[in-house]
Amino acid sequence: SEAVDWPLRSAIWTGKIFLYVGLFLGVGGAFALAWLAGSGRAGQRFVAAAILSGLVASCLSLGLQGLDALGAPLSHLAQSVVWRTGLDTSFGWTVLVALIALGLGLLSLAGPRATAKPSALAGLAGVGVALAASGHASAAEPQWLTRPMVFLHGVGIALWAGALIPLGLALKGQSAGATPFLRRFSWAILPVVAVLAAAGIVLAVIQVQTPAALVDTAYG
Repeated sequence: SEAVDWPLRSAIWTGKIFLYVGLFLGVGGAFALAWLAGSGRAGQRFVAAAILSGLVASCLSLGLQGLDALGAPLSHLAQSVVWRTGLDTSFGWTVLVALIALGLGLLSLAGPRATAKPSALAGLAGVGVALAASGHASAAEPQWLTRPMVFLHGVGIALWAGALIPLGLALKGQSAGATPFLRRFSWAILPVVAVLAAAGIVLAVIQVQTPAALVDTAYG
């Protein structure tokens, strides 16, 4: 069997984890601050740090994906052909859209107050588009169904997970806006969880198909 390049594999997964942190906790957190927190700013530094880590990770992930596609080791990361190859993969679209989404999330934090909500909303949509642009689930047939489901699943995760840190810090600090923040979150999260669960079930049925595949396949 073909030998696994564990340093590269580890780097790829580390990059993806930080990319997801940026998208879910960063962009999702920016949305929560803009739409749910009112005038509260609890957790803004964490959200900004998550977005910045996502920006770095998304750029590095592009090169790592190129290495994986070429079967090259980490020592070749600086070669231009590696980055071109990464950009030519479907993951290249994910990185490009993710960079836009992360930038919009950062703009909602640091830009004019009037642009915070539209920037955060556009960034949140970008999270879904980025995830739907590549990956095993989004590439499965029928794509007219799987890609929208991945979009909804990604947006749902960002909405839910992104609000947790700002909300938790607001409640811990007992700020004046903590209770309204909690009320808005509680009102919004029920339909979000419903959509998140429905999209997850649809994707699981399409990908797994049979109960036995839950233990017989890597996806299961």
